Parts: sequence; C-alpha cells; structure tokens
Amino acid sequence: MPRRRADVALRSEPGPSSAPALERRTIARGARIVLRPGFANGQLQYAAPIVLGDQSFYVQLDTGSSDLWVASTACNTASCRPKTGNVPRYNAGTSTAQRTNRDLSITYLAGSAAGPILTTNTNFGGASVSHQAFAAASDVQSQQLASMGVSGVLGLALPANSLIQETLEGAGPSNRNNSQTDPSMTGNILPGLWNNTIAGSRYFSIGLQRLPSDGGNGESSLTFGGVDQAYMSTPAQFSWQAATADGDGVTRKWTSLLTQLLVTVNGTDVPITTPALSGAFPKAIWDTGASFNYATPAILNALYGAYGIGPSNDGSRGYYVPCDLLIQITLVINGRSLWTHPLDNNLRGGQGPGASSSGCFASFQPLLSDNPPADLVLGAPFMRSVPTAYSCDSILENPPPGVATTPCDRPQIGVFSPYENDTSRAAARDQFHQVRVLGRSLGDDSKIEAGVGLNNTDEAAGRGLSSGARIAIGVVCGLVAILFVMAAVVLFYKRRRARRNALAGGRPGEKEADDPFLTAPNVSAKERAAQRELLILNGRLPEEVIGPADDQGNGLAAPTADWDTGSKGYWEARAVANDWKRRMKDEEDAAAGVTGLAGNRGSGSSHASNSSARRPSIARMKSGEEEYEMSDAGSTAALQGISRRPDDHL
Repeated sequence: MPRRRADVALRSEPGPSSAPALERRTIARGARIVLRPGFANGQLQYAAPIVLGDQSFYVQLDTGSSDLWVASTACNTASCRPKTGNVPRYNAGTSTAQRTNRDLSITYLAGSAAGPILTTNTNFGGASVSHQAFAAASDVQSQQLASMGVSGVLGLALPANSLIQETLEGAGPSNRNNSQTDPSMTGNILPGLWNNTIAGSRYFSIGLQRLPSDGGNGESSLTFGGVDQAYMSTPAQFSWQAATADGDGVTRKWTSLLTQLLVTVNGTDVPITTPALSGAFPKAIWDTGASFNYATPAILNALYGAYGIGPSNDGSRGYYVPCDLLIQITLVINGRSLWTHPLDNNLRGGQGPGASSSGCFASFQPLLSDNPPADLVLGAPFMRSVPTAYSCDSILENPPPGVATTPCDRPQIGVFSPYENDTSRAAARDQFHQVRVLGRSLGDDSKIEAGVGLNNTDEAAGRGLSSGARIAIGVVCGLVAILFVMAAVVLFYKRRRARRNALAGGRPGEKEADDPFLTAPNVSAKERAAQRELLILNGRLPEEVIGPADDQGNGLAAPTADWDTGSKGYWEARAVANDWKRRMKDEEDAAAGVTGLAGNRGSGSSHASNSSARRPSIARMKSGEEEYEMSDAGSTAALQGISRRPDDHL
C-alpha cells in the first residue's frame, strides 16, 4: 500500500494531452483469474498473470494501491537481480510501448519503485485494454519480487489513488479522480476493464487460501462481475456498505469502518477498546498486498493484552506469540461479525521455499508510522478468513438495463464470513489443534513451493520441481560424480603402475618379441599403431616390435614414420629404453674396467660405478601443455628427440 503522498518527478516535456480513439474489449462477466501463491516476509502473497504488449508477467495483487508497474531491464538493484531466484523484467527496448515523458515514484509501507511511465496494449483476465499506462521501474527497493514470484505490482484500489494518474493529469481540480475512463491517463487498470460494462457488473471479488499444510483447499481467485463458487454461491451473500472517503471527500482506497472488536479468551468474548485516529470509528483499509495485518499500538496493546502478551523489547516492537496459543478475533464491519480462523491469527514465521521456521507471529503488527494511512490495515491473513468484493456500482441487484453510464463515484465494499455458526468455528479450532498442538500437516505444500522464485513467465510451469524431486536429482548427480572420480583414480593408478614398472629397469628382452595381434591379418594401420605404443609403454623398443612381413603384406616391417611419434607414450617409452641401454653399457664397461657414466659426468666418487643398482630419480619436462615424468638418465635422449619436433614447446 503506498503512502498518502508520494514524490512524483515531472519532466519539462508535455505529456499525452490528446489520446487517439481507443478500442477496448471489456472484461467478461464472471471472468475468474487463478492467483498464484508466493511469499514475502515469510508469509503468503498472491499474484496474477498479465500481458504488456507481447511480454508476459506475474504481478502482485494489491488492493491497497492503484498503480501498475513492472521491473524493467534497466533495474539492477537487489530486488530486481537477487542472489537467488529469478525476476523476469520488462524490456522497453524491444517493445512498442509509447513514452509519456513522465516518471513515477511510489513508496509503500515497505519498499519503493520508480521509473518512466509508458503506455501499451494490455491483456488481463482475457480482456484487452488499449494504451494502458504503467511504469517500467528502473529502481526497485526492498521488494521481495523473487520470493513472491512476481515482476511488479498490480494496484486494484480506486483510480483516484493512482499516482500515475496524478502525474499525467496533475493534482487538484483537473484530476478526474474515480471518473477517469481513459486507461492511457491512469495507472489503474479498472477503468479500461469496466468501460462500456453492463450496469451492476462493475465489481470484483477475492477469495484467498491458506497453505495446504494449514488446511488450504482449492485455488485463490480474483473474479470480475461475479463470485467464485468455491467461496459462496451468489453475490447476495455479501454485506455491502459504501467505502469511506478521505478527509477531502474523495474515496481513494477500499476503506471500511470498524464498529467493534472482540477477542475470545477461555470461551468468553471480551470487547476491546479501539481508539480512532479521527472520527467516531477506526478506519480499516483492505490490502491484499500486506503480508501481515496492521493496527495502531493503542489497539494492539489492548487486543493482545487480553492474552497477556505485550510488544517485544527487541527494538521491532512487534508481537510474538506461542505457536500453540489459540487466538480468536472478531471484527464487526458493515454490521457483520467477521470471525477469523485461528491459523490466520497465529502465523508461522519463515514460510516458503528454502525458509526455516522462526517461531510464530501475531497476525496484527504495529503501524509505527508518524502518519499512518488508517487505524488498521486488513492484509492477506485477515482476508483469507473473509472473502471480499469491491464495486463501482451502487446498485448491484436489479440494476437499470444497459451499459453503466455513471462514473465510479459511489464505490462499495462487500464482506462475507464463512464462520458464522458454532459448527464451522469448531472445525476451524480443530484444525488449529491438529496443526499447532499435535504438529500434524493437513496437506502438501510442495506443489505450491515448486513454482515460486524460479521464473514468473509461463515457461516456468515446466521447470518447477518439488523439494523431493530436487533432492533426488542432487543424489543422482552426486553418485555419478563419485563414479566418475573413482574411474579417474583407477585409471591414474594403472598408468602410474605401468610407468613405474617401466622405470624400474625391466628388460624389453624379457617379454616375447612377437605379438600375435601385430602379425594377424586384416589389422588396420591405426590398430597396429595403437598396439605398438602399448608395447613401447611396457618397455619394448621399436626395433623389437617390427618384424618381417607375411606373404599378404600384413607383417610388421614398417618404416619408423608409422610410429605415433607425436604421442606422449612414445617419447616416454624411448626415454625408458635409452636409460636401460645406457645402464646395460655401464654394466658392460664396468665389467671391462672402463669408467662408468658417473665418472664421465665428473660426479666423483659419490656415484657408484654400477648405476643400475639404484633406481633412477624422476625429472619433469613439459611438452605442449602436459608434464611428463622420466628418469634423469633418459631425459637427455628424450629431449633431443623432442627438439626435432618444431610443433612442441618445452
């Protein structure tokens, strides 16, 4: 819900003083829009789909404000680009939206949004509205868009409360307030939806559900010109009363008068004193966009004081309650007693995907503003217990025939209570006992949580995964990763073992000189080359694995060019072989009394003449991007061979 006054930035360029003739198709009577649940401040919120031009979004349903805005691609704040989740943003660069050369700045009870005002063709609830004004917000602050699963806000309060309308028309007598019918001149979508509508049908009703684990059963919905049969059978079941105007006589918000407040303690109804900020009775604003209910501290101290609970001393001055405390509250509005479900009075903290419980909160929290908009704000928790309706027609039953011709200057609010008898209230108390006292769940929340915080567009429908599915996928991926690592380790140790065996001085002559695979007919050159490299890795010299050709030409008499001299294994094997040859020569020279390799290098007496008695140390060299191990005795020969290959780097 926006504050009473807002800063609106105006540019010097003129606005759209004259709009072209507009073609509209009014919303169908009885059009039902399913609302998708999301989470803000760990509490349930509700979103509706909308199409702006050719771009689709979900927007938060907010009866406490009157403007439509979505985050744009120019917005890079934490609200638009969160660390977790995704916020689809409006791309003005690829749209056909028209600029108004005006900017909007709107501030809510928590957070704000600002950006240029545009107009574009809009589709909502199956109805097309031409040149609907909205803001492409480039600066969004403290709005939990990702956790709510939305890209912006759809304000469904009255047009006179639209800050976009105030910006485009100008404040004062020139503002047409609730008689505005041109959607290009207001950020409120109701004038465009209700233009040329049949008299008696300019109203919408709202029904909200709790989480399935708290007994929610069915869909939350927004219905135009009718009611959702899941909540009631006819609009006649509503108790209607005129919305309360502001001090200047203009009705801007859906505001009712609270005539009585009661709580039930130990089976006894206790009246609560409700001092009003102004007037004889406290004013209450209906606001689906509020994740809690709110009231002045004077009202809340009396309300929760009846249960022995006071404000916290942690600086927030909020009201925390034991999760198993049964709180029963009744508000009398429009002459009707509105008893609220105990699970809507005592709220679990930290609800939503990835959230952890943080105790329980009273559903009413304090209005700490120096200039609060009303005495009470009846948010989503209260409205889950009380289906409501909002009308621009003063006559709903037996209205005059034909199209409505009067402006929306006599708005009304309808309320309905599903808990008007002892049976329904006893069932609600039993649900509270099951959930909060016995710790049982009344339903599965995973399907609701799956679609939130991923993507607000229709493509997200196929990508929403439940928590169980995400865990299963993670386990499978983990097992695959473990198997991959194990295979890599086994391969590594096999290669190292083969390398160590070769470096240990194994004599090539100890293996058979002939290999049946190399002498077999019909063996391709590529297969023979691979086998030759394998033999070299096991200590065989090239000249030992090249034999005479057979009669069919399938023998091994092949030039040296047939060897894969560009492979790591070839040069590694050559180094091993050359080392072995040198040691053999040292042994022969030692036996003949000739100075060994150590003396030739001038290493003195620190080296034994029989160098084959020690294991050669390992030196490292680079060829290309890889590092090879080889004995220091054979490294010289190997490097000499590699130096003849111009495509390698040391």
